[in-house]
Amino acid sequence: MTGLVLDTQGRPLAGAEVYIVGTTFNQGQRTSFTAVTKGDGTYAIRVPDGRYHASATIKRDLAGTSFVLPLHPESGTLNTEIDSSEGGNLNFRWRLAGAKPGGGKDWDDFYGASLDFSYCGLPAKAYCDDRYAAVVPGAPEGSTVTLTFTPQGKLIDGSAGKPVVMTFKTAPLAPPGGYPYTDPNGGGRTTLGQGWPYHSFDFNDIPLGIYTLTAVATTPDGRKLPLKLGLEPNNVEASSVTLKWSSYDVSGALKQFRVYVRD
Repeated sequence: MTGLVLDTQGRPLAGAEVYIVGTTFNQGQRTSFTAVTKGDGTYAIRVPDGRYHASATIKRDLAGTSFVLPLHPESGTLNTEIDSSEGGNLNFRWRLAGAKPGGGKDWDDFYGASLDFSYCGLPAKAYCDDRYAAVVPGAPEGSTVTLTFTPQGKLIDGSAGKPVVMTFKTAPLAPPGGYPYTDPNGGGRTTLGQGWPYHSFDFNDIPLGIYTLTAVATTPDGRKLPLKLGLEPNNVEASSVTLKWSSYDVSGALKQFRVYVRD
């Protein structure tokens, strides 16, 4: 079995690990093998005659954290099999963003990083510190919130990062009372964005790097209202925060990052 692995720029990727799994023809045994790509991005491994499929990963460090990142199968699916008695290639490519095979919509169904953007709305005590429950939301319904991710240094593949901008519309404000939409202290809203099913929303598929995040609401009359951000539910006071993603223990898989926001 052979194959070619390319990096994000289409160049040969050395040091990628290819995990091959299949069933032999003679004894019908389930078996597996691991190969590592050479300097020219190729791998080749002799296996018993059978049918095999493969997955591939690359290990890279970013700001002192090690990540084991899945590579994209050029066949379009991780279930593509080849008959090793006839020979065949299973090729892969490193992607910083885009959907993984399978077509899922969860935050971890993308190659890029994910941000869980959690609103300190009403009742704030359910998600953030109690003192934020008394803050009257300042961005009226129909305001446009702009999130700006400004890269700090290079991305995990060594390429230059570009600013990432995402926008959404603010949810309606409710009058005082009217449980469950507000608490008895006054009117407000339970989510910041229109169409959010809960108090938070996932902003997905951000090319992995270190970013500074800011959030600004533009009101219907054109005013600019910077929103407050925080990395902890009891400290949502900053005008910007630094996003530095982490990994799960020994697996090296990318974790979701959470940021708290309020008016």
